[in-house]
Amino acid sequence: RLVIAGGLGQAGSSAELWDPAIGTVGQPITLSPPRYDAGCVSARDPANERDLVFIVGGRSASGPVNDVVIVAVEDTGLVTFAPLLLPAGPLHQAFVHVPDKSFALLVAGGFGGGDTGSPSAKSWMNLFSASSGSSWQPTADLSTARGCAAAAVLSDGSRALLFGGMAANGEPTAAIDQVMLDGGAKVDLNVALPQPRAGAVAVALLDGTILLSGGLALVSGAAKTVDGVLRFAPPPGVP
Repeated sequence: RLVIAGGLGQAGSSAELWDPAIGTVGQPITLSPPRYDAGCVSARDPANERDLVFIVGGRSASGPVNDVVIVAVEDTGLVTFAPLLLPAGPLHQAFVHVPDKSFALLVAGGFGGGDTGSPSAKSWMNLFSASSGSSWQPTADLSTARGCAAAAVLSDGSRALLFGGMAANGEPTAAIDQVMLDGGAKVDLNVALPQPRAGAVAVALLDGTILLSGGLALVSGAAKTVDGVLRFAPPPGVP
């Protein structure tokens, strides 16, 4: 089953649980404000063995959104909790992830106010509990403030890597950051992409490497799509 949340137009005001065999399950829930470009990640709640979906920020008609909508997936449909406020203000196109070993929501980078807004170098981890509340904890800053970065989590779940993105000057960056998922520490790799790019796609393979494809780059001042696929091998045993 799938949770489909937000989007452009009227669809942006709701989220629904969809089953390929029977269609929509239960009643859609309302997203207020309506939003698109939100971060979205699912995780298994260890307290009661149900799936939760975190809908992080996004953009609305009035600008970026300042909350995290938390949705529980039940047999009969979706149930929502009180939303969380993002710690550093409205945000969209951030990297979001819930590590397997800790029930915590990691939010890194993204854009703030305005249409594209100022990108953020901040990373935050929320120690989430639906029953007892939650608290945001700042983690290591990214090396370069940016949104729209490609990101992938290694197959062993130990670390996430962020590639490129759109930096503060409105141009793509070649920065690569590695974030450890046992607490949000950042490890410097001292390596960069051969070509700055934003909006690429990163996929982690079972052998521990990552494929990076596509994205936008600046060539002679004009935005151009990036051809080809890169294969990146993170240094073993880091840290």
